[in-house]
Parts: sequence; structure tokens; C-alpha cells
Amino acid sequence: MMVVVRLWWCVLAILLLGGCENWITVRAKVTVPAELTQDFSEERPGIVTIDADIPKTSVMGRVLAVLCAPEEEDLVLDWEYDGFGCAKEGIVTARLEEADGAEVTHPCGVVESNLHPSGLHSAVLVARASEVVFEGNSKPSGCTSDSDSVELVLAPPEQ
Repeated sequence: MMVVVRLWWCVLAILLLGGCENWITVRAKVTVPAELTQDFSEERPGIVTIDADIPKTSVMGRVLAVLCAPEEEDLVLDWEYDGFGCAKEGIVTARLEEADGAEVTHPCGVVESNLHPSGLHSAVLVARASEVVFEGNSKPSGCTSDSDSVELVLAPPEQ
């Protein structure tokens, strides 16, 4: 019995000491030009969302703001992911959508918590912006820790 306990502790120590978790930080500054917000109201709100698609990393997405009235100035929103992941080349995308027929479960204003953009299946795209993060880190094997940041200015999609 004592040999089994010692063996178990040795295996646990090897796993804890030998384990290597990779950590990434991705920051984004999202600018919503005021002219894009002029048609929003409480009855037809605009929703600003962001997501990151980075290989070997969990899908990251959240609501940044619910716009229920026109903005007088450009709205600047900050987002950060700081957690486990691989610094592989990926895409960060911000969107402004009109919740036309979609159920909005978030209150108006800047969203301070990590609320996921649920219930937006029938939203209408108003504007978007995308940028590459960890550019050049596209090797199929290996995983490293790193940080990167992007600035996204939302614009209407090209027709």
C-alpha cells in the first residue's frame, strides 16, 4: 500500500512540474463611428460583439455593448482575453448588428461582464472589422505563450 501511495505522489509531482500550460493575452480596441449608430433605439437596438478564432484556443466571444440610442461621438470599447491558449495566427472580428427580430437579453449600454452573444441568430449585420493576431505564428505543431493587440474600426460591409 505504501509503495502505491509513493508511486501516486511521484506521478502527481511529475505531472505538476512537467506540465506546461501556455498563456496568451489578446487586446482589442473597437471603435464604433457615431454615424453608424444613428438608427438605433430601445425597440431596435444595435449590438457590438467581438470574437477571436485562434487555432488550439477556445472560441472567445462576447457582447461589448448594446446601443439603444444614437451616439454623439465615436464609441471606443476595450476588450481583453487573458487566459490559456496558443499564440497561433488567428482572426479577431468585431461586429455591429441590428437586433432585427432577435431577442436581446442584455441591458442597454456598455456590457461589463463576459456575456456571450446569444440570441442574435436573426441579427442584421451593419458593420464589421477584422484583424490578424499573432501574425506569422502558423506552424502546425507546437504552442507558445505571447500577447498581441489590434485596433478595429467598424465599417459597413462591402457589397
